[in-house]
Amino acid sequence: MVDKKELYSSFEDLSEQIVKHIFKGTGSYIEKTRANKDGGYDIIVEYSTGHKVYFECKYRSKNMNLRDIAANVIIAHNKGAVAMVAFTNHDFTLQADEHLSRFIEKTVLNIKIIVGEDINHLLKKYDINVSDTLSKLIKPLRTYKKRSISVLQIDFTKNNIHEQFIHPLLIGDNIDKPQDLTCGKQAYAFTILQDGGALLVSGFAGVGKREFVSSVSDTYNGKPIWIDASLYLTKEQILVDVLLSIWGISTTKIFEEFTNAHIDLLIENLSERISNPKTLEILRRLFGDNRISGVNDEDYNLLICNYISELLEMHQKSFPYLLILENLAYANDEIYTLVSYLIKRVSNKKIPCIIIQDKEEYEAQRSIDFQAVFGSLPSFTQMTLEAFTKNDAINYIRNNYHSIPEIIANEIVNHVGTRKANLLLFMKFISNLEISTSDYKRISIELQTLQPNSIPTIMSKVLNYYKQQDASELLNLMHLLNGKISEQLCRKITVDHDFLENLFSAGILLYYRGYYIFANRIISAVINEWSNVNSLRTQYLATDILKVIEAESNICTPDEHARLLACLRSYDQAINVLLPYIAELENEYQLDALIDAIDILIELYSKTNNYYLWSNICCRYE
Repeated sequence: MVDKKELYSSFEDLSEQIVKHIFKGTGSYIEKTRANKDGGYDIIVEYSTGHKVYFECKYRSKNMNLRDIAANVIIAHNKGAVAMVAFTNHDFTLQADEHLSRFIEKTVLNIKIIVGEDINHLLKKYDINVSDTLSKLIKPLRTYKKRSISVLQIDFTKNNIHEQFIHPLLIGDNIDKPQDLTCGKQAYAFTILQDGGALLVSGFAGVGKREFVSSVSDTYNGKPIWIDASLYLTKEQILVDVLLSIWGISTTKIFEEFTNAHIDLLIENLSERISNPKTLEILRRLFGDNRISGVNDEDYNLLICNYISELLEMHQKSFPYLLILENLAYANDEIYTLVSYLIKRVSNKKIPCIIIQDKEEYEAQRSIDFQAVFGSLPSFTQMTLEAFTKNDAINYIRNNYHSIPEIIANEIVNHVGTRKANLLLFMKFISNLEISTSDYKRISIELQTLQPNSIPTIMSKVLNYYKQQDASELLNLMHLLNGKISEQLCRKITVDHDFLENLFSAGILLYYRGYYIFANRIISAVINEWSNVNSLRTQYLATDILKVIEAESNICTPDEHARLLACLRSYDQAINVLLPYIAELENEYQLDALIDAIDILIELYSKTNNYYLWSNICCRYE
């Protein structure tokens, strides 16, 4: 009978031998640390440059899955490592390959997995002896499927194996100014960010603020963290997304892989850097530990923002982060307070951030005097973007649509205006109508009802076209779901992907963290005017979604679930969905989300004609 503990220990010792051979003669320091709760040993290698790589030994009876390694990935990042390498005696699953490969694209933490086949190769390369018993357990399983080379694997045919652990995006201490930003506002913005400043980019809707920030972000050698503050109901939701962005993780599904034991392991390792027990409790809750509740108190923002800013600062020299925030004026009070505090904390640590804001122009829009909020920060700067001049607008159309005559381009600018987004929207519109760019008569007819630089008039015209193309049900549904719908849900209810992409390319929808959302508040306002969530076809869609929810309850939030039930007049069921959600929000002191949920509950009670319960709920939360 083989002793499993003895096999684990032998595999760990073997991994350490391989690491020593790989780094032999490099001047690196190698340390084997104490045992972790998952039964493995950490091996830490510190390069002469100071960069650290963490090695994890994963002896398994089957192929290593995402759950086996997810917690170690977060731990390595939180300890300031530049790479995390896992030894496993068999192979890794396709799920682990998919998620971790996406992770590598978005973060400085490089991940490599040395599988059984690689280990056997290294044993021969370094002439390392291993027992017959262990040797038989270091191999691909029969379930192993040959696949193309993964970015998680190492090319062992090269001599510089140790250099492959450093991520290609690791850039050193200095950021060189890109050659294509030699003048103008982009160069000025880059200089502000390079100095760790906070930059407010404002301007009227449609002048290209988001595109401008994207171009500056693309030239900034680091990791942008985009946050749309208007899309979150609770602090917990936005904090999870911020942390996932820092770690480079593309989905919250990774937390679903965590057991309580994984969370305990995470917290045990994080406690080496975090001395405040309340911060650890907050992180436990964010990791999905339902054993923790009531963490949202007066110190919450201070503690979690301190942790996030210190985490960003830890990696800032080797791989700088850039925080980008939009729609802060539309966030609820709790989200706004949290994000404002975070901006101040990261700015004080010279971590650059950009705030994007529309200038108020229409009733649906709101803005904030950020000079009053952040003006005291030593590095706060404001920048205003303007629309094209008329000549620039005409040239822009003719450069992008070469067949269009100058007289037609001039006519378009006279009616559509000089804002880039409006011009793109109109050109996409006539393309959908299959109108030739040289057809002056037909284009003139479509221009008749438009007013220069008026977003509502062109949006109404374009949305009316899509309404006639069977988009009304989808847009009604998005209105019902607070202006967003997940890509996952679209696949489940078989929404045509090409149609979604058409709305996306037309500037009506944006894609944000797995969701299609309305591109701006003006679109939301226009759709609100003509939407009919009680239409028969919208109810069919709502029914399809509810069938999906029966199988996958986490595909919608409880308030969205309740809205769908209400659409079908299942008011009692909707109430039963909302009540435990309200109790949870009340317990966690998530006041703004609680108020929104109570508003829905009051509306539901009023429709049940149960005036006693309706009056009770009104009195309780008055």
